[in-house]
Amino acid sequence: MSLAQLGVGLHATWLLSGTGFSMSGTGFATPSRTILKILVGRVNSPRSRAETGFTLLEVLIALAVLAVLMMSLLKISADNARNLWYLENKTLAATVAANRAAELRLQDEQQESSDGWEDMAGRRWHWQADRLAMPPMDGVQRYRIDVTLQGDPSPYASLLVDLAEKT
Repeated sequence: MSLAQLGVGLHATWLLSGTGFSMSGTGFATPSRTILKILVGRVNSPRSRAETGFTLLEVLIALAVLAVLMMSLLKISADNARNLWYLENKTLAATVAANRAAELRLQDEQQESSDGWEDMAGRRWHWQADRLAMPPMDGVQRYRIDVTLQGDPSPYASLLVDLAEKT
């Protein structure tokens, strides 16, 4: 079989002649002919309609893979949004607790227990400050401040504050 019968033009003949393929009267050797059909046959030979597109099975498999990937990305995005909400609440609750600790330091008389509400970042926070029974040392009072989001039973932040007794 000659190069012209395989549909190879002059340019492909020139490229293949310098690559170590031996040319005989009938064409290339068997392994070379297979390589030539693979490399050149797809470029120069016209394809039938069945060879140009994807089969229905290939398209369905590709769509299934795409659907699995999209579901994983959706789950990752939802988890990231949930984590962001939690970390934002934790940061805001720590700020509310620090504000309440500063208010405790500024008060003339420290109460045994107090609680209240504070609005921050469009959310309503409940804080509760309780004096602990066992002070760390004489002349020091220890308070625990718990901060919860309205409607959420568990505290987002707890802060221990040591205050010197006022004389």
